[in-house]
Amino acid sequence: MTHKLEKTLIQAISRALPLICRKHGCMVWRNNTGSLTAGKRFIRFGLPGSPDFIGILSDGRFLGIEAKAAGKKQSPEQKQFQAECEKRGAVYVLAYDVQDIIRGIS
Repeated sequence: MTHKLEKTLIQAISRALPLICRKHGCMVWRNNTGSLTAGKRFIRFGLPGSPDFIGILSDGRFLGIEAKAAGKKQSPEQKQFQAECEKRGAVYVLAYDVQDIIRGIS
């Protein structure tokens, strides 16, 4: 899969999340991570390994959603972040499609 297909998946999930959240009583927002150059400054943002979307479930637990195109795997940092979330009782969803999210938060 190309980066473009993964970007398209993230866009589709972004469009579906408000409807999913309304139905399940959770709040979710996009969590950008990466880096950029602004003039002569190199700037990193976000926490390495953190999921594409983060939020709060209706019961107050943390929610992390990592969107992946078919055939793509989590980086070691993403796997570590998932393990830390789950160890603390948070919900972490590895989503290859919107149905994975619905199953993960239901």
